[in-house]
Amino acid sequence: MDQRPSDTGSLLAQLEDLRSRISDMEMVEAERNRVWETIREREEQYRAAVENVADAIVINVGTTRVFVNNAFLALHGLEDMAQASDLALDHFIVPEDRPIVRARTLARERGEPAPGVYEYRIRRTTGEVRTVESSAVAITFNGEPATLAVLRDVTERKQAEEQVRRLATIGRIISSSLDVEEVYEPFAQQVRELISSERIVITIAGPEQDVFTTAYVSGGDVAQRRMGDVAALDSSMTQEVIRRRAGLLIQPRDINDLRQRFTGPLPAYEAGFRSFLSVPLISHDEVIGVLHLESTQPQAYTDRDLDMAESVGAQISGAIANARLYSQLELERERLRRLTMRVVSEEEEERHRVSRELHDEAGQALTALMISLGLVHSDMPEDAGTLRDTLAGAVAMTETTMEKIRLLARGLRPPELDAVGLNDTLEGYCREFAQRTHLDITYAGEVSLELSDAVTICLYRFLQEALTNVARHAEATRVGVSLRQGSNAVTLSVEDDGKGFVNPPIIHSGDKGLGIGLIGMQERFELLGGRVDIQSAPGEGARLVASVPNGIG
Repeated sequence: MDQRPSDTGSLLAQLEDLRSRISDMEMVEAERNRVWETIREREEQYRAAVENVADAIVINVGTTRVFVNNAFLALHGLEDMAQASDLALDHFIVPEDRPIVRARTLARERGEPAPGVYEYRIRRTTGEVRTVESSAVAITFNGEPATLAVLRDVTERKQAEEQVRRLATIGRIISSSLDVEEVYEPFAQQVRELISSERIVITIAGPEQDVFTTAYVSGGDVAQRRMGDVAALDSSMTQEVIRRRAGLLIQPRDINDLRQRFTGPLPAYEAGFRSFLSVPLISHDEVIGVLHLESTQPQAYTDRDLDMAESVGAQISGAIANARLYSQLELERERLRRLTMRVVSEEEEERHRVSRELHDEAGQALTALMISLGLVHSDMPEDAGTLRDTLAGAVAMTETTMEKIRLLARGLRPPELDAVGLNDTLEGYCREFAQRTHLDITYAGEVSLELSDAVTICLYRFLQEALTNVARHAEATRVGVSLRQGSNAVTLSVEDDGKGFVNPPIIHSGDKGLGIGLIGMQERFELLGGRVDIQSAPGEGARLVASVPNGIG
């Protein structure tokens, strides 16, 4: 049967439409192939990036690791993914840190707030402990809920932070005291936390010396290298470090290797030490000593340890230099104290001598003169008139002069101090001073302790100066004097009801607003280990208190 033209045209149109569709499908297929190729390329690029990134990356689905990168394997000491898949998720986490990691994981799975970044410790397959910083997010992996975690090894950063903290602690220890002997032990404890060492030694020597002194030792005992020992500088590590002005790291293969380089460390080597690290102690561009760190482990130290030791040495060298200066200052102070005590003692001896001469020689001569004049006066006839009156005046003048000399001699050195003691002498002085100045002075004393002559005369001089100041400046009417013996000190106080001080002064030798007498008193009491204090308020009088330790004798 013949096809009609219309049917043929329809068939051709359908065929053409089919060809067009096939062409479109081929184009779509080609585009899809290009897209998949791009995706595969991107996936390979992404995988390569993930595999080679420095941070460790792990994807966990449930309790299984489904992906780890090379950095994760290297961080944990693994060889391949199979090893990682076979181990529990918390296998590498140190037991002490597992609870916190588990708690944060559960919180994240429940959608609760949890820190995005936190730290914990892992133990590698080699046994080494490292600190990691973890950042984890929830994702979907192959259609299943999963966790993507990025781990960064922050062990070196934490160690650096700890080193900075330790160095700061060492700085505080060193600045806590001028006595370097008090500093050494806590200093050594902190150094051990920074650089593992079984023995720490500090030697002191100058570049012009031929010996060095072991100033401090902490750790194992080594013959001829104990604290206080003096050894020859020649062929020692101390000499080499001083010469180089730089650190020295010696880790010999054997004793013969050490002998070829230095003989100084041989006693330590024979005692079991195998690694030696030494750095110079430099102050004001002068090498004053050497810090030595020693370990029983071969090859125990690295260049990094050497750098750290130099930082530590720079700190302790300042403490040693300051201690030297402080020691010299103390020696000078002691010399000055002894010289001042000698001057004061000789001054008191001179006062004593002058007092005796005034009392014995001048006093006796005036007494003889007064008696002679009195006898002449009594033998003169009543009608001698003017001559008799003149002689009577001479007798009276001689008597007045005798009294002034007696008071002068007593002021220089009261004989009562030697005769009746301090308590009665102070009471008598208060009574006489009250008579001269018309001040109302009350005295109370209770000292039974035997005091040295230096303390006795110092307390007496203080009372003289204090009462003189009250009479001249205080505008007081009443004064209370008290001598007390406490468990630790003997105190002498003088309290008045005068106008007081506007600002109660602190007595120092450099003060300009106080009388030289009080300054001198303060210096005298300081020489005896005592002090002078002033308590005062405007319009409320003043209280001066001198104290000296009971043990001074």
